[in-house]
Amino acid sequence: MLRSGILLLAILLAACQGGGDAGDGPGGASERGRPFFYFVVHADPTSNTSELQKRWNNLSSLIASLEARDAGHHVTIMLTGPWIDWLSTQPDKQAVLAKWIQSGHQVAFHSHTHNHTFPDGYTNAQAVFGPDKYSVCLRADKNQCTLDGALDTLLTILPAGYRVTFAAIGPHGNGGTPPYWGVNDNRCNPAVDSNGDPIADEDGCIQEEWTGTLAATVPHASGAYANLTEDNRDDPKQLLGSSGCVQWGTAPSPIYYLPHAPFETESGKTEVRLDTVEAALDLAGKGDFIGIVIHPMSYVETPTSTFSGNGVAQVQAVFDALEQRGLHSMTLDEVKDADDVGGGVACK
Repeated sequence: MLRSGILLLAILLAACQGGGDAGDGPGGASERGRPFFYFVVHADPTSNTSELQKRWNNLSSLIASLEARDAGHHVTIMLTGPWIDWLSTQPDKQAVLAKWIQSGHQVAFHSHTHNHTFPDGYTNAQAVFGPDKYSVCLRADKNQCTLDGALDTLLTILPAGYRVTFAAIGPHGNGGTPPYWGVNDNRCNPAVDSNGDPIADEDGCIQEEWTGTLAATVPHASGAYANLTEDNRDDPKQLLGSSGCVQWGTAPSPIYYLPHAPFETESGKTEVRLDTVEAALDLAGKGDFIGIVIHPMSYVETPTSTFSGNGVAQVQAVFDALEQRGLHSMTLDEVKDADDVGGGVACK
């Protein structure tokens, strides 16, 4: 679902670029003296429960590898509706989630909503959602295939009192003409030009989704970098981002926002290579925010439809690069709590 959003171009503040060194390792100097690096896992949707099990195994393998490193790495796991409904029937896996949270990792919310190339069957914009797409939803009552319904269930599978503070809902905007990937785009009925062709809008789709319980209870969001494109994705400076503030749907106040980019193991048009991430880390200083995202389905050692190499080795190389520079991965919440330099400070 990741791609550069026109919405953020006008809203997020420009990246603060600095020349400071990486600072001390985990437990050393304050995070405020180093660049913020955060690693996000989007638990990609599927209605195939056997495939969900495989993806869960991949996710478990990733978390186990980070625990084995014992280097202070924390990640944010963003669960989609199919994962949530599947996990709601499996207490053993809920216990594992609780253990991960206790170890410092974060669980958040994610959805491939009504205008996504691969919708997950859950949406708050039901009036514009094609009924054929509900087949992906794992709920018996398709009228309950909403973001709010999935979010409510997510809270039941997490430790009592745990608050879901971040969501990645999208994609943001739409591709105009031609539709991005050729299918399922512009489903939010955007404005049309004089020829009747859809106009790529800034926030029409996301405005229809960020409503109800989601808008009332989830205060923060993550998504695409404002200025990252297919043409400049190899430029490490494009990964030196900042936090920002956005106003979506019926949210009662501006939403704190953190950008991230798909890693090269993923699909899309703005994937960033390992060497680009490494170069960005070398350039980064105080006030820079670097975020990347992967999906469990790509965390495998064999070639996939999106990556011809060893996805496990490539992801592990990211954590090697962090440790070589005295850095570690933070959760979105950890970044937000430590942020006193980004554009999002005003809406923390």
